[in-house]
Order: sequence, then structure tokens, then C-alpha cells
Amino acid sequence: MASTLRAMSETKLLNELSSSLKDKATTATFACGGTIPIAKVKVPGSPLKTGDKRKSEFSSGSDSPSVAKDLPHREEIKPVDIRWDSTGLKAGTKITFPAQTPFDSESFHQLLSDCEPASFGQRGKDVLDETYRKAGKLEKDAFMTDFCPYVTGIIDVIAQVLLPSIAGTPQLRGVRAERYNLNIYSGPSGKFRAHIDTPRSDMQFGSLVVCLPCVHQGGALLVRHKGNTMEFDWSGNESESEPAIKWAAFYSDCEHEILEVKSGHRITITYNLYVTHGAGMLAGRSLPMDPKQLPLYCMVNETLKIPSFMSRGGILGIHLSHFYPFATENAHKDFPYCLKGVDMAVFEAFHALGLQAKLCSVMIPDEEEYYDEEGASNLEFVNDGLHPFRVAEEEYGDSVGPGDEEVLTDHFPHKVYRDIHWLTKMTYEEMAVVFLSNGNVPCLEWRYACAALLVHVPATADREIE
Repeated sequence: MASTLRAMSETKLLNELSSSLKDKATTATFACGGTIPIAKVKVPGSPLKTGDKRKSEFSSGSDSPSVAKDLPHREEIKPVDIRWDSTGLKAGTKITFPAQTPFDSESFHQLLSDCEPASFGQRGKDVLDETYRKAGKLEKDAFMTDFCPYVTGIIDVIAQVLLPSIAGTPQLRGVRAERYNLNIYSGPSGKFRAHIDTPRSDMQFGSLVVCLPCVHQGGALLVRHKGNTMEFDWSGNESESEPAIKWAAFYSDCEHEILEVKSGHRITITYNLYVTHGAGMLAGRSLPMDPKQLPLYCMVNETLKIPSFMSRGGILGIHLSHFYPFATENAHKDFPYCLKGVDMAVFEAFHALGLQAKLCSVMIPDEEEYYDEEGASNLEFVNDGLHPFRVAEEEYGDSVGPGDEEVLTDHFPHKVYRDIHWLTKMTYEEMAVVFLSNGNVPCLEWRYACAALLVHVPATADREIE
């Protein structure tokens, strides 16, 4: 009885996770963000932590492409300079972030003095109302900075994570970032109530907010989209202890607000993001991005915390949402780096949770005996990685048998699985094997495979979840 209840509970949780994953397919990447350390000298640092490298039954024992050996050296950027024409000084003024004592410096006080009260758009007009928005600003033409979001890799991450989710732009894979305003939200009452930005053109798809290292408390950025909320809390962004640039990017149709700053000064540079031509190869390498700041991470993390969810462990299967030429000879070199949109979000989220996620070619046989009573396949042939297309030179007789085991053994090395819990349906297939069947009537036959992400979930007692 207990085992039956446990199975029912596990099935329910798997269905809920599957449903949530489908629902979030268009919302899982409405926002992203990350951290870039600042140092006076660029020094190679330690690679990103990719979680516990667990072995699974479908692992060949080699490291995942997302582990340290395939990552480039992580470099810290130099301090950020802001220059502006001051109304109180004859010459231009400069301030560097992080500074040792920014609040006490003459240049910092001058920056606060030179900022204008920030307005907001309402019904086509600029409105000044400190009960709705209380902040200072420098217009884009009033200041300059040596910070470049392109050099840091932020723009490349945005292009690969956010753009594939935009309908109707399959060929537009690049981002143009246009610097907008510098804003200062000061404690104890700086804030910006919930609002939606007005796009500056038809090609604008989002906004990028870059937070400079300046001590403050409060002022979290909340981004909402279709019932989902992401919080980017940059408070405690110390100017001396491990200073860093914090950033967030999100779609233009997302409602967002800045909670009240309790103390200090929250200083940000805002960029308008426009779609253009370009490409990216970043999954598993995107150093400026924090996978924990993807909405999908929170959903999976909470599910894994439930003791009854796959209590004995198992394998989750997720079919890729986008099309990729995965059956080529060199596909293994491009994956997982060319993943995009929700596929990239799923891959990075599972790795951030310390789970082994591996891209594999999966072939599901056509024979009826391999389907259960509900019509779902209970058998999959899984290649150890992505397998290229093969043409068999041999002739195979009609005694090959169910599943074409002889053909697949020769040309599609695989393991057989009956217990993969599929969360999504197959979207795209590519031809995997072509062979000549020399039966009563010789004919050319072929088999198809799909690309899928297989995730090994440890038993409840072995999980290390935050």
C-alpha cells in the first residue's frame, strides 16, 4: 500500500513538473542576470562552480562540457569610471567605482548635486511625482563611462538567452545596446513603483540595468511576467569587499519596480536593447550569467526539495525545444554551447543544481510491442552523446528483428532504457541510420533519432539542494 501511494505521489509530482516546464517554455527566459568581479588588475580566477559531478548509468565517465576544463579563464574587469560635465566645477568631473570612501568624496557629492530629479512617462508626457518615482538621473548625453557591456560578455549572453524566445525573429540573433540614463536611488526613500517601459522603436525588445558597486540596503528590482516574478537584490554591493558589477536584463513587456532603498545609494546605468543580426555559442561557458537568476532554476529547485519526488532516483528526459543540426560529424563540438532560449535555460539550471545533464541522441522504436497500454513508449535506445548520421554498407536481412538491434549495434552504439521520465514531447527528428533490408522485397530503410537532455536525479538521501 505504501509503495502504491509513493508511486502515485511521484507520478503526480512528475506531471506537475512536466506541466510547469511546458507552461514556462515561453516564460522561463523573460529575465536573466549575473555578476562580474572588479579588480584593478586582470587576473585569471577560479572557474565557475558547476555543481557535484555525479556519475550516472548513462555517463561514459568523462566530464560534462559545462565543467571547468572547457571554460575560459574567468577575468575580473577594471574599476568603472564615470565622467560628466559638472555645474559646480569648471572642468569635467570623474568618479571611479568602487571607491574607498565614495560617500565622503567631493566628486560623489557633486554627482548627487548634478543629478536631475527623474521623471517617468505617463500618457505620452514626462511626469515628475516623487510618490511614484524618487530618484536622480543624468541623461545619456550628460555623462560618459568606460564600462562596456559588450566586452564583459553581457550582450552575448542576452542574445543567446532572450532572443530565441521572441516569436518572428529566427534570423535576428544579435543585440545592440544603447546607453540610456544613469540613475541614483538614495536612501531612505528612493524607489520606482511598478511600471512597464515604453519601447523606443519596433526593434527594441528589452532593457539592461547595470548596478555599480556602491553600498546600499534595499532597492531590489522585481521583474514580473505572466504571473512569474524574479527578484534581483543588489543590496550590500560593497565598494571594498569583493566589489562587483551586478546586472539584469528583461523584456520590454515585463512589469518591474524598484523597492524602497533603505540606506546608501543604488547607482545604475540603463541600456535599451534592440534586436539585430548576430550569433552566439555560450551555453556552459557564459561567465557573466548566473543560472540561479533564471526563473526555471527556482521551479526545479523547489521540486527537488520534495522528499517524495523521485525518492529512489532516476532519469528525467527533456526534448529540445529548438531545432539544431545534431546529427552532423562535428555536432558534439558545438553542443551544449549553441543551445538557445529555454533549452539553454534548462541545461544551465540543472547544472547549477549540481545534477549531471547530458545531451544524447535518442531513438524510439516503431514496433508496437514497445508501447504500453496508454500508447507511450517504454523503451528508448540512447547513444552516449550526439551520434552522427550513418549509411550502412552492409545488407541486413528481414531477420534483424524488433528494434533493429543488429543495425543499431553496428551503426548507433547505445544503451537501452525503459525508465526515462519524459517531461516534454519530441519536437524535431533527424535521420540517424540508413540501411538496405534484403528481405522478400529488398528496400532501403531508415531510422530517425532526436536530441534530448537526460538528467540523472539522485535519490532523496543523496541530494545536495540549497
